[in-house]
Amino acid sequence: MVENSIEDDIKNAEHFINSIKTDKEYKEENGWHGYYNKEIVELTRILEHILSDYKRVLKENEKLKQDRNNNYQMIALAQN
Repeated sequence: MVENSIEDDIKNAEHFINSIKTDKEYKEENGWHGYYNKEIVELTRILEHILSDYKRVLKENEKLKQDRNNNYQMIALAQN
């Protein structure tokens, strides 16, 4: 079994979220008020929340890496 990279998983999760939202909105806009799987809608909301937090943490980690590298450079310059 080939594992997807995290980037592929993020892309697939975003596609899933957008597909569910689009499908639900289309059905609501066109007067289709039949049963819509509430578990899937809730799963989409949860996945969107987790994905949002994950992306935020990735950005924070990148900033911390940059700060750390800048600190290393400043220390190296101060030692010379």
